[in-house]
Amino acid sequence: GYCLRRFRGSNLRSMSTATAAATSRSSRVALIVARVLFALAGLVTLAGGIFFTFVATPEQGGVSTAADWGVAVWSIAMSIAYLAAAVLLRPGRIGIFWFAVGLVLLHLVFGLVKLFGYQEYESMPFFLVDAAILVSLALSRRSR
Repeated sequence: GYCLRRFRGSNLRSMSTATAAATSRSSRVALIVARVLFALAGLVTLAGGIFFTFVATPEQGGVSTAADWGVAVWSIAMSIAYLAAAVLLRPGRIGIFWFAVGLVLLHLVFGLVKLFGYQEYESMPFFLVDAAILVSLALSRRSR
């Protein structure tokens, strides 16, 4: 009986260790996905913000009013914050994690402003990217 109990106990420990390792690995992958999506969305949004703020004419959709300038500054600030999140987000950095979650929620509000305030339907894919980031962030915290 002793050998059988010892074998079962070690087998259960190795199974739980394997499960924890797999969960930890999937959490790391989810965090990498979130970081990549933050970086890509940040770069695309920054390029668009710079173009529509400093290059495009008002006829091309460039800034022309004080409200436009406010949205343009918001866009560029969000882009920089997304890039910062891509760099700073690491396992165990709970403050940065919650900053990232709040940032995505603020970006969703930004998307609603663009969609309903400017009828920019091109902003709709960013809702999917933001949702994917939130799911990745949630999965990255699952094992912790």
